[in-house]
Amino acid sequence: MARPEEKGLKYYPFDVDFFNDEKIEAISGEFGIKGEIVAVRLLCAIYRNGYFIEWSDLYKMKFLRNLPGISSDLLDTIILRLVKWGFFDKDLFNSAKVLTSRGIQRRYFEAIRRRKQSGEYPYRIDESPSDGKRQPKKAHLTEVASFPATAPPLTVPSASPEGSNEDYFEELHRPSSMRDNLCMRFHLTTEQLEEKLSTFLLDCQCRQTVHQDRRDAINHFNDWLRIVIEAEKKQKDEQSTKSNQANRRRGVQKLAPTSEDYGGAF
Repeated sequence: MARPEEKGLKYYPFDVDFFNDEKIEAISGEFGIKGEIVAVRLLCAIYRNGYFIEWSDLYKMKFLRNLPGISSDLLDTIILRLVKWGFFDKDLFNSAKVLTSRGIQRRYFEAIRRRKQSGEYPYRIDESPSDGKRQPKKAHLTEVASFPATAPPLTVPSASPEGSNEDYFEELHRPSSMRDNLCMRFHLTTEQLEEKLSTFLLDCQCRQTVHQDRRDAINHFNDWLRIVIEAEKKQKDEQSTKSNQANRRRGVQKLAPTSEDYGGAF
């Protein structure tokens, strides 16, 4: 029996300067960490599917299941901003409700260039039209185009041996300058850092995340740790606000006069 053809990717290259990109900075400035998480989850969904997703109401409801605290209206607004700032192709989104981009497609087809490619590929964006302007191929099926020879080849890492992710972080399990720097940057004790690292490695194992080298692993952990700590701080602040509001309400009730307050002599 023939093995079914694989369309999506199990992992994709994540730029360490992703959050410094002006498009993501604009999203972060308007929506905070919620906008950043939506952008990263959309990329994961797109590469899992291949190089695009068709954005429908049904897909949106399924997508929201993994985004607690984000409403349907907020998600729509974030996506419209991502389209407006050019993170996704505007023409394809407006004409076919498709989320993709030239960069996403370039990385995808570089990653699968060693696969046996068959069938047709819809929603391709032409990278080298004759008039010098890129034109989206709306809903047209085309053959896989070859990319310019000048484009840097993407090295797709082979399957990593079990335990290699742990090896990258061996330095954090003993006194070292890197461990001290992380503790100082994120205001953590060594025990808290160990706990976060264990959670991170478990997450990598569950997601079958493969790091290309030690630097890639360390940068991934830094970004992950920053997002987690910001989310925890925000949750703590919200809980503190709710607690203060509840205390104020109880204080008002306690200070309300009763008949017993006037029962004694002055």
